[in-house]
Amino acid sequence: SPWTPAISLIIQQQEALKIINQIGLDNLITHHRILGEATRAGIQSVGLELLSKRPANILTAVKIPSGIDGKTLVKTMQEKYKAYIAGAQDPHKGEFFRIAHLGYMDGFDILTAFSALEMALEDVGYSFQKGVSVCTAKEILKENWE
Repeated sequence: SPWTPAISLIIQQQEALKIINQIGLDNLITHHRILGEATRAGIQSVGLELLSKRPANILTAVKIPSGIDGKTLVKTMQEKYKAYIAGAQDPHKGEFFRIAHLGYMDGFDILTAFSALEMALEDVGYSFQKGVSVCTAKEILKENWE
């Protein structure tokens, strides 16, 4: 490129590669698998359905239950509880949301996301056993804590 490269991206990539070298690629893959398992189990424990039949270990997509305004759920998590999940893109806005579990994340990020998700679900009128997603995810994380 004849222009100045995005130095910040190069530095970020260098730091990410240092982390991979420090912990090892296999350990990193295992780490994200565990975060994914904890996320999927937590989602299902509150009666929500996964969007994918073969979910990935970097992201969990979750169907919005009927009768719940998906746009309001995502907005509540982001604006009220400061937990940043991603909603669906057009033309599927309001139909599902996504929780990432890749990159520089750990189990406490997942537990925080579930705390916020439960509060937001309660705010939009979804009925579930309170605390179950956090407890379910926590058990999986604790069994596999690094």
